[in-house]
Amino acid sequence: MLLAVAVLCVAIGGAAVWISRSNGAARPSNAQPPALYVQEADGLRYEYHAVAGTESLWEIGAAPSARRNLLRERPADAARLRESLRMKLGVKDLTELRAPHRELYEKLHELGYM
Repeated sequence: MLLAVAVLCVAIGGAAVWISRSNGAARPSNAQPPALYVQEADGLRYEYHAVAGTESLWEIGAAPSARRNLLRERPADAARLRESLRMKLGVKDLTELRAPHRELYEKLHELGYM
């Protein structure tokens, strides 16, 4: 489901997936906010998908054939990285990041993708 959401966002063309990095680069005022937020630490990659409001946890060095979402297997690591991302972005809760994507989510939902 998570992969399907990512593919659909790109296919529709209305949602570019940007990875939020704290590099200080300014975004044009007409640019859409990122749809994907990432926090990496200790060989893990936490992803928050703002359009769908879903999250995932991946092992960075895993072979493509061995990649699987570790969110349920490693809840403490997910919580640590989630909190780190929340603090980096300066939000009370990551769900706040969904607001700019509400219209896209509703369109995808109407089409049966969500």
